[in-house]
Amino acid sequence: NETSAQINNMDWRICYEAWRVIVCSEYMRGEVHYFFGTPYDKVDIIANGLNSSEAASCWPADLERLRRYYSPNGEKLLLFVGRAVYEKGLQVLIRAMPSILATHPDVRLLAAGKNGDQLLPLAQELGIDNAVRFLGYISDAERSCFYQIADAAIFPSLYEPFGIVALEAMVQNCNVIASNVGGLGEVVEHMKNGLTVYPNNPQSIAWAVNELFADPVAARQRRQYALTVTLPQYEWDKIAAQTVEVYQNI
Repeated sequence: NETSAQINNMDWRICYEAWRVIVCSEYMRGEVHYFFGTPYDKVDIIANGLNSSEAASCWPADLERLRRYYSPNGEKLLLFVGRAVYEKGLQVLIRAMPSILATHPDVRLLAAGKNGDQLLPLAQELGIDNAVRFLGYISDAERSCFYQIADAAIFPSLYEPFGIVALEAMVQNCNVIASNVGGLGEVVEHMKNGLTVYPNNPQSIAWAVNELFADPVAARQRRQYALTVTLPQYEWDKIAAQTVEVYQNI
């Protein structure tokens, strides 16, 4: 529409007039180059970040209460965090659940985010609504606690400029499964700090869940790699220094 066209034109002019352009991922550099014709060598990549030292702590009693409520009989918990919009891919994860349950009948999916229950009819159509809980909106503190009780966080995005959600899960020492798409595929390194899957592919998600549960030792090694190798790259002090360097170069 007209408003979108105006925004697009403004974005193009900003990229044209700017001495340097900063984006959050290699994927977004390609997007800016493709859509606005910005030369690659005019674009700097500086990731988004987080303070891993400020990871929210949850009382052991609260974690025990959550786990007992959502996993009363020791069920394995998969966690989705995000808005229930098409590009976040929750519908793909729900379509993966029949295959997951065929091998792991004790798995339960917790979907956190606004309007997730819009996908309840899909879960009912697939006959797996008893294995899916739609949590609705949760606070950042609650999200951190859910990451700590989940056996894995799954981000089946179809489009993702960066992928901060994967880092937020890693901070809480949670296993990560994510689509190899956009910036998310740059944050999650397959078999190193998590498992990546083909976008819009339920069977690929089911494979990753099987892989995760089949080798707990490898899963623990991936979590350790995320904590010691991946997360330090995204600390705000390093990102701030990179940003200062761009300004100094200008």
